[in-house]
Amino acid sequence: MKILLLSILFTPIVAWSGDGGSVRIYNELEIFEKLTPPDIAMAGDGSVYVLDKKSRKVLHFNASGKRMDDFSRKGQGPGEMEWPDGIFFHEGNVLVHESNRVGLFSKEGIFLKEYSNSHLALGLLVPVKNGWLSSTRRVTIEWEKPGHLMLLTEECMEDKLILEWERSKKVNQPVARKEGNTITMAFNPAMEKDFLVANGEKAWFRSTGSRDIYLIDITAKKAKKFATLPEGSPFNTLWADEKLDGLIKKRRPSPMKFVTEKNYPKRFPACRNITLGYDGLLHVEMWSKFPEKESPQLAFNMAGEQVKSTITTSHLYQILAYTPTMACVGLWDEEEEVASLAVVPIKDVLRFIEEHPMKKTFSMFD
Repeated sequence: MKILLLSILFTPIVAWSGDGGSVRIYNELEIFEKLTPPDIAMAGDGSVYVLDKKSRKVLHFNASGKRMDDFSRKGQGPGEMEWPDGIFFHEGNVLVHESNRVGLFSKEGIFLKEYSNSHLALGLLVPVKNGWLSSTRRVTIEWEKPGHLMLLTEECMEDKLILEWERSKKVNQPVARKEGNTITMAFNPAMEKDFLVANGEKAWFRSTGSRDIYLIDITAKKAKKFATLPEGSPFNTLWADEKLDGLIKKRRPSPMKFVTEKNYPKRFPACRNITLGYDGLLHVEMWSKFPEKESPQLAFNMAGEQVKSTITTSHLYQILAYTPTMACVGLWDEEEEVASLAVVPIKDVLRFIEEHPMKKTFSMFD
């Protein structure tokens, strides 16, 4: 293995080098929680944009790894953000999504314009060719109304309803309710989720409670069934009870009274996560009877046929963004509890992750 010394963020760092070339390490982000795909955007030339949600700013590194000026800040004005949801690099610009608005920045970080629409706050949002896909929020007090997957224009205005589905009270109602000074929480450590991923001209969507994945053709503005997932495995109540005990022990003293009700399903959800891999396959992570020990997955080609893949769920957990030639890999220092990143040639990404694994942290909102 070849070791290189680079000067990034004014600090000498050790960079790993494999068959595909050297690796850039970003080790002074000062972000003290594990990074996830919504926190990272990557341009085709290898420039990286990191959404620092706590500081409400975007860290910008150019294609050579040099730290450029940060942009955006806390606030409600143009180019500012309060509670950002995610960052994208799309059609040459940086997009920051927050509730019902999207901030548009140049690749250098210059604020250009802002789009605002109530549909942006509904749930999941991804940029697609000449517009956006937006799904209805999973949890709502209006659970009896159907869920929607809406295609929006580039300016975030309504274009066309793509999908509509019925929602259930058990899955879609709020998990907590307040009566006086008592808060009652419906506890389920394997909550259902919507999943929406896209590559520009196509997108894949799965709604809560469904085993079906739909393929959305953005140009044709149509959806069709892509694949049907197997039924989820029987729910492990003993595992769930352990999670509930841990939650109660960690609960801090409060003037409010907390009551926790078990809201366990008969089976685990049909899927735990859906990712579009750099190998061109759609990867579906499944729930297992022992969620913290096993993470089985299915992989589908673009025809919806199940195939084998060398990329595992452990690899996908650390791949935060990618281009045709490079991948942005998440790293975590267990002792210092601080996040860092590596930009790795695609050819070497699996080996790099295997040599720099990151333990997956289980969350009830996983």
